[in-house]
Parts: sequence; C-alpha cells; structure tokens
Amino acid sequence: MSKEVVRKTPPSEREAEKSTTIPLYTNPTLKQIVDQIPSYTANIEDINRIAREFGKRDYSKIKDRKKLMGIIAEYHLYYALEKLKEIFPEINLSPIEDQAKRDGYKFQKQGINYKAFWGQNDDSCEYDILSEIDRLPVIWEVKLGKLNGATGNRRISTILKPLMSYYRNNRFGYVIVAPGNFITPHPEFEERGGLLVPFYVNQDKFADDICSVPKPESVSRTIFDRKTRNVIT
Repeated sequence: MSKEVVRKTPPSEREAEKSTTIPLYTNPTLKQIVDQIPSYTANIEDINRIAREFGKRDYSKIKDRKKLMGIIAEYHLYYALEKLKEIFPEINLSPIEDQAKRDGYKFQKQGINYKAFWGQNDDSCEYDILSEIDRLPVIWEVKLGKLNGATGNRRISTILKPLMSYYRNNRFGYVIVAPGNFITPHPEFEERGGLLVPFYVNQDKFADDICSVPKPESVSRTIFDRKTRNVIT
C-alpha cells in the first residue's frame, strides 16, 4: 500500500505531473510468477516469521484494522514471492542496497519496503516491495480496496522517477495485487504493460484466514476478534 509524502516538490515530481505516458514492461518469468501468486493462501506462521525478521513494528499492537490488514497483506505477498523464488531463482527481493544514493535520491530499505528520499529527506515515496525479475526491476503494490489513482499516469510517473535515476533506464515492471472483487478493467494501465493480479480471496476472507490459523507462542495469540473484527492484543 505504497504512499507518497510530499512537503517540497522535487523536479522529478513536477515533471511527472506533465509527463507523457511511460510504458511498462514484463518478461516471460514475471508472467509465470504473476499467474501463480493467486494460488498462495495466507500462512500466518510465515507472515509472523517475516514480521519478526523484517518488521519495523509489532503489528499485533496496531489498533487500526485497515492499516494492520495492509501490512499483513504486504507480508503475505512477500511470503508468496519468497516461495516462488525457490522455483524461479531469477527473483531478487533486495535489488537496491540500503542507503544507496544517486542523483539527489537516497534509498532506504525499511523492513520489506523501500523508500526513496529526495534532498534532505523531506520528500519520499514508498514502495511496498521492490524486486528484480530476471534483471527487470519490478514494483509491487498491494491494495485492499478500490485502486483509485494507483493505475494513473501521474502516480506511476512519480514513483518511477527515483528508480529511473538509480537504474539509468526506463524499463520497469509494475504489478498491483488486490482482492479480485476490486479488480476492474483499467485499459490504459494494462495497455501500457501494467499487471493486475488478484489475491486468492476477497478482503473479508483474508481476515478470516488470518484469524483461523494457529500462531506461534512468541507472537500475539490473536489479531482479530472473529465476531466484531476489531483488532485485539
């Protein structure tokens, strides 16, 4: 659930507002990967492992249900990509070194996410997951609701700009993963090469699955009250 925090607008974002449509790319390996992602169901033990290994927060203490679900959905996608890496060793889930700098941008790896900062860290854009798939840089974005502006040219141009500076090219894959009931046709996005991939279930069933799988003793025993769907600790 990538987000942008803007205080002072760097040149790249001003250009993005009036930019022409940037094509997006794929390759045979990425196509095979996105075809298999919907087959991966929630595995809370692996989600908890990823949270312990990469998490920047104890998600069991987050009270905002929407925020919590977004974080867990990102961990779920990362888990699926980890498993797929066993089949497709061409997957690289740490494509940019932490604290790497180029052309005024600084890249930080924060858990499974990346952030690109402009200037004195005043401006940033966040990437849910960055990867390289058979040498193609790929942005993964998780949405648990309507896609809204996620497929728009301004949004895509803005988050591509730091990566175009880093990689010195403009060939990138862009994948949005969302519950199937929120995936509707986005002809312009798909015609330019963007990929829309459904979760294996809708948002409510995803929450049920997280509740129903036993959790390790080292992690909070319950995430949701199954009747009220409120977050509990």
